[in-house]
Amino acid sequence: MKLPVYKLDINEFDEETGIDFVSLVENAAIQKDFLAFNEQFVKPNPNESEEEFVQRCIPILIGEGKDSEQAVAICYSMYQDKTQMHKFAIQDEEKRIVTGAAMIADLPIYRRDDIRGEYYVVFDKESIFKIAKKWARSNQYNSVNAHHKTPIMNGVSLFESYIIDRERGVMPPKGFEEVADGSWFVSYLIDNDDVWAKVKSGEFKGFSVEGVFDFPEDKEEQLIEQMKEILSRWNGK
Repeated sequence: MKLPVYKLDINEFDEETGIDFVSLVENAAIQKDFLAFNEQFVKPNPNESEEEFVQRCIPILIGEGKDSEQAVAICYSMYQDKTQMHKFAIQDEEKRIVTGAAMIADLPIYRRDDIRGEYYVVFDKESIFKIAKKWARSNQYNSVNAHHKTPIMNGVSLFESYIIDRERGVMPPKGFEEVADGSWFVSYLIDNDDVWAKVKSGEFKGFSVEGVFDFPEDKEEQLIEQMKEILSRWNGK
């Protein structure tokens, strides 16, 4: 059985959806409204290759009741989520500049929660553009925290923000050559000595956006909302 795929989006004209923080993290992002993976759920180990992880991961998921096709897809997605979406690189050690992906267009990300069960989410280039644009307009460039928990009040400043567009000549950085157009990259200056020490030690390995995003409404939900609106107007007369 194939898992459903939800394309997430925002409304760029409301105050409810969008990015609140860019987080410095060690592991893959846990965004608002997404429940964390079970603590016992298999995760890629440091320095573990994709092939090694997938070979280890598949039998565990099959043992949990997944079929082979599901297990393979989930394992590859989890490895990509950890190694591609969030890992950043030290661009200039002397100047303390780190660069990495904030969001990668069209990358399926495995999620599991009590409402929808197991599924994938993706952000396409149009949604990422709206998210980055709304974030820029909000002037939250330096709203940064650690591990989605502790705000970093000073010494971490946005240096670059750009969206990959090969036709315009905006190319992905080294190590991300295969990402789709529409992927969003950021660079930060790290003047905070404590934060820089954690970057060097590997406690901070990448970026993870934290915010609220809209799931697509299905036709039944849209019909119910329309009926509610009609009834509310009728009752108001």
